[in-house]
Amino acid sequence: MKLPSNQFRDADLSWPACVVNPVRLMAMFATVQHMVHDTEPALDRVRDFWRHRQRSVTLALRATGNPNMTADGDWDLVVTTPLGERRGVLSLKTEGKVLLGRQTADGNSTEIFDGDADGTVLSWKISIADPMPMILKFSGSIEGDRLSGTVALGDFGDFSFSGTRVVS
Repeated sequence: MKLPSNQFRDADLSWPACVVNPVRLMAMFATVQHMVHDTEPALDRVRDFWRHRQRSVTLALRATGNPNMTADGDWDLVVTTPLGERRGVLSLKTEGKVLLGRQTADGNSTEIFDGDADGTVLSWKISIADPMPMILKFSGSIEGDRLSGTVALGDFGDFSFSGTRVVS
């Protein structure tokens, strides 16, 4: 079966049309799948469309930057420990992929170190002296205004933590 030469020339391949009318887009792909051997130029246009779409989405996300997907700001933190839940405040700031900040709990405050922010995935360490000296290693991820992950408590093992963004 040969595809009419004007079927894709007249198709609206712009991003908004595909978002608004996904049925049309799926019908176009179904047609291409069944007739690939006769329509190499049409398949090339579909590939080009998706390449341009992906680049446009990437550039748009970089330009707008979703503020809810960054670690910057204050977080109410709850860490589950062998001694029960410990509540505190985590203040974070990102500089590229470097995570900086301060963690406060039970009247004690300490700078975080070895902080890393890769998109929505975070990791950092803190050094504590109470109830005993140790280094806590946090690793987690952000989803909107929520932060969750695990904390390694030395010889005591790994435990969970969660946090919510403080809205100012």
